[in-house]
Amino acid sequence: APFISSTVQSKLAIRAVILNDAELLKSLIDDINRVYSVHIRRDFAGSPSAIHYAIKNNNIQLLEMLVADMVEPKTNRCVNFEVPGIWQAAEKGSIGTFRFRTAEVMSDRGALEGNNAFLKVTEQVISHSQRMELIEYAIRHHCSPDVYNALYENFSCSSAIDCVCLCIENGRRDLASITMEKIKQRGRYGFNELHYQVLKFDDDELRVKRASEVTKKAKDAYQMTPIHCAAINPNAKYLKQLLTIA
Repeated sequence: APFISSTVQSKLAIRAVILNDAELLKSLIDDINRVYSVHIRRDFAGSPSAIHYAIKNNNIQLLEMLVADMVEPKTNRCVNFEVPGIWQAAEKGSIGTFRFRTAEVMSDRGALEGNNAFLKVTEQVISHSQRMELIEYAIRHHCSPDVYNALYENFSCSSAIDCVCLCIENGRRDLASITMEKIKQRGRYGFNELHYQVLKFDDDELRVKRASEVTKKAKDAYQMTPIHCAAINPNAKYLKQLLTIA
């Protein structure tokens, strides 16, 4: 394809992910002279980028390529030059805004936006600092455990508590138990063994030593109790057992 601009060239990363074209994605990551970032959003602020599509498609290969570039971005990439835009009042567009003839501001079906709609297209780039947005996107879009682990491990996630809570809020018991296992290795963060059991067990018997364990609030995790965790386990016997004890 002919080169148009660094913005257009950068957005080809989205095309590469949608088409599952690892070769094209790798060439874009390596092209530091014409691609200023493979993590540019598609159009409006908050719209998905290539890494969002890789998460949504559960494409672990392309996801790992994108995450690796985000964690350790290439240096000396080309600079993106934004075209300046001026917001104009409806139906009062000047043909001399940029010192050359342009189309007048057009309105359609009563709309008063006209050409100003083009100014909504941003060139926002996803960065490593927005890793929790990506993890939340993965959880909400039913990602596989492999995709979740790739994001969690590569981003060296320091917000493990937020990850657990997001998983439980979205009914992702499998991901919540994975994160809980990682938390157990680094300290409990206010969780007890019963929190872990009701997330992990499918049909095993709970080991409850004291009634106080049932209502134990994880002080670092929004006061979450084992009852909250049991509520997302499809085996209702755990929730019934805890409610009976409580």
